[in-house]
Amino acid sequence: MKNKRWVSLMLALILAVSGLSGCSLVERITGRSSEEKKEDTTGESANYASDSAILSVGKERISQSEAVIYWLMLKDRYETGFGPSVWDLQTGEGRTFREDATMQMLEEIVQVHVMCMQAEDLGITVDEESEKELQASVTDYLANLSAEEKARYSLDDEEVYKVYHDCLLAETVFETVTGNVSISVPDSQIRQCRVLAMTYPTGEADPNGKLRKLLAAAKEITDEEERKLYFTGNSLDEQVEYVVGADSMEVDETLVLEALKLKTGEFSEIFTTAEGTTFLYCVNESDEEAIRLKKQQMILDSQREAFAEQYAAWRDDVSVKMYEDEIEAFLEKIAEKEG
Repeated sequence: MKNKRWVSLMLALILAVSGLSGCSLVERITGRSSEEKKEDTTGESANYASDSAILSVGKERISQSEAVIYWLMLKDRYETGFGPSVWDLQTGEGRTFREDATMQMLEEIVQVHVMCMQAEDLGITVDEESEKELQASVTDYLANLSAEEKARYSLDDEEVYKVYHDCLLAETVFETVTGNVSISVPDSQIRQCRVLAMTYPTGEADPNGKLRKLLAAAKEITDEEERKLYFTGNSLDEQVEYVVGADSMEVDETLVLEALKLKTGEFSEIFTTAEGTTFLYCVNESDEEAIRLKKQQMILDSQREAFAEQYAAWRDDVSVKMYEDEIEAFLEKIAEKEG
């Protein structure tokens, strides 16, 4: 088990965080106003403290000391991929990426706790082997933190273990609920074609003439690696290699249609797309690895759909309370510690 095994669970999130806007933090999470929230927070301390609750799921209170571990997971996930400046990006309607990510973190916490509550009813536990792997992951995670980092976020070893254990248990619930999901689709229906593209963007002078010469020269190359280097060195578009199928939406439709006409080793004629003028070389008309990944994605999509329906039913049966003052204080404290 990898340290970040919990990430696969998060792929099943129901909430589209980026679509939330135009209301207070509590409304954006719960759909309720601040006045309604006041009924939920009776008896809750408004003062920041590491053990004060920022939300509750059923009878479970989620403390700030627990939430900070989820925050560090989220922080590591996004900063690894996009760098530390990601938090200040504007995502729309005056919101920053930090705000949207916070919404995601809170819903992830809710989801993990709701799923853990179902584990007992489903008879699901973490098996002995996974428990050992979990212990090793937590030990590794803590060993890679400096004393200064632990002190800065007031991290407690037992709290870290609890969060990792909850995430693993929730993932096990996800796998159990979706374990019987499968697809049966012939490879021919999801054929994935790998091609090289030589492209001159719109606006280039005499693209057809230049590409005719490049096409003639490309046909003389017999070595596959040399041919790819030729495309990379002469195409005026950064992207040279494409893997496309009949349902490829992110690639120009004309390019997809031309690619799917080709057999392995064939060149297309020169044609025009919205991006420019192009010709293609077919590396593999039916790429097995790309087909495997396509099937894997289709299974994951089916699992998400099956899980979404089940999770929605569980979520409706659980009372979730958000404490806006504590959430704001928590975020301010995080910003202060990272500033």
